[in-house]
Amino acid sequence: MPRKYELKINGTTINVEVDGPSNGILNVTIGEATFPVKIADGNHSSGTYRVTIGDLKHTLQLTPDPKTSEYTLRIKKQKYAVGLKALAIQPTPGYRPMTIRSSTPSTASRTAEPTPTVREPAEPGSVTAPLPGRVLELRVQENATIKAGDVLLVLEAMKMANEIRASQSGKVKKVHIRVGDAVEKGQPMITIE
Repeated sequence: MPRKYELKINGTTINVEVDGPSNGILNVTIGEATFPVKIADGNHSSGTYRVTIGDLKHTLQLTPDPKTSEYTLRIKKQKYAVGLKALAIQPTPGYRPMTIRSSTPSTASRTAEPTPTVREPAEPGSVTAPLPGRVLELRVQENATIKAGDVLLVLEAMKMANEIRASQSGKVKKVHIRVGDAVEKGQPMITIE
């Protein structure tokens, strides 16, 4: 059964759903995007974890803040203040919550795991932003014919490049965004008919 959390990163709060593990993979859903997360190796005493998020490998250093219920997360030289609060089912006893962020990896650290997928949007044909971010690439134009699974755009969110894919085949009726635009969770980006 999926566990629901409220994730706070540098003062910004988002809802997160975690399902699994199944075959060693956690499925982490943020907005409408689901990311496969595998914890390859972890040392709870030092707070160091090696994880794979989608097709990107990362080493994370997670340090609890003794004054609050938050953590300091270090990825390479970047630091983030993070907190995680269970909203529904409590984590397994003895589980130490951890939050995962990513940074741009080297080409050598890529694997062949799947990229995030987008669930069927509430209104058929409307592709909405699964979480707040910035449009890095736009791979379709109005009137283009597309197939289900085609990459429509690339959205940078939480230092990750997320491929947003078509959930249905059809024709691009309207493109509501441009490269460089900041989008909010749930904002319509593309309409497919």
